[in-house]
Amino acid sequence: AGMSRKSMIGQLLDIPVSERLAGSLACATLAAYAGAQIIRVHDVKETVQAVRVATAARYGV
Repeated sequence: AGMSRKSMIGQLLDIPVSERLAGSLACATLAAYAGAQIIRVHDVKETVQAVRVATAARYGV
């Protein structure tokens, strides 16, 4: 999956590329939930943190 900073996020939220981190994190988390093994992102550290937190919340880890 590769949703990082995509124009779809900008169009949906009406925001520029520089403000799309939250949308990118949401998409990456959903991709991980859906079973994606590889997720292409620009903000690696932030994405790893978001997916770890979401996984812990989902599975109680």
